[in-house]
Amino acid sequence: MSAAAPKSRRMDTYTPETAPVTVNEILDRYEKDCLKQLAPRTRADYRRHIRHLKARFGPLAAEHLKPKDFGPFLDVRKGRTHRVRALAVLSAAFTQAVSYWYVLERNVLRDVKRPKNPPRDRLVTPEEFIRCQSMASKRVALAMELALLTGQRQGDVIGFRWSDIHGMELHLQQSKTGKRLAIGITPRLEAALDACWQLKGGGCDGSAPCSSATLRRTSSAASRSSTRRALRAPSASP
Repeated sequence: MSAAAPKSRRMDTYTPETAPVTVNEILDRYEKDCLKQLAPRTRADYRRHIRHLKARFGPLAAEHLKPKDFGPFLDVRKGRTHRVRALAVLSAAFTQAVSYWYVLERNVLRDVKRPKNPPRDRLVTPEEFIRCQSMASKRVALAMELALLTGQRQGDVIGFRWSDIHGMELHLQQSKTGKRLAIGITPRLEAALDACWQLKGGGCDGSAPCSSATLRRTSSAASRSSTRRALRAPSASP
């Protein structure tokens, strides 16, 4: 593998006569030029993947990488899914470097076979959802209820504001798709919103049904842990 190029070099000054561009340099430009187009949650995920990629491949010359160099990175028992997603980010950056920045001849990751995740073969049952909800804090349980009744993503549920309610409709713009929606407020959704109003920071002393700070402190890992415990729990007797 080639030694790293000087850290101070700018990608837009690259010429074939200069030292080979490194993975670090490509990822730096990709983060600067391309991530701003992504939704906030996706952007945060990409930045996390970029940190891991830099730690593993950063100083290496991108043009000298071969498919076999990524074998050990994928050959793990735990965390393979995250590594596959990280390589998808790296592949996107390499594509930019080939097709738009002209600092690479080819995207080596096109020749790297990545394991595919098995498709989900079932939905969570109502009983499993209720068990998971019962293990959560009141605020998180209400956020789950809002997500269930509105069909919106976690980030959009956190972003709900009382000012989004007009008459008996909840108006929002999805952060990922940009699509504008007007969701009718059913009696059950109205009851959930009433409960949110009673929360500390949820009603007249706050602008959001669910406190963003509180819910963001409830990490995805913790949420998955609660879900696994709920799915392992024996079904309640009829």
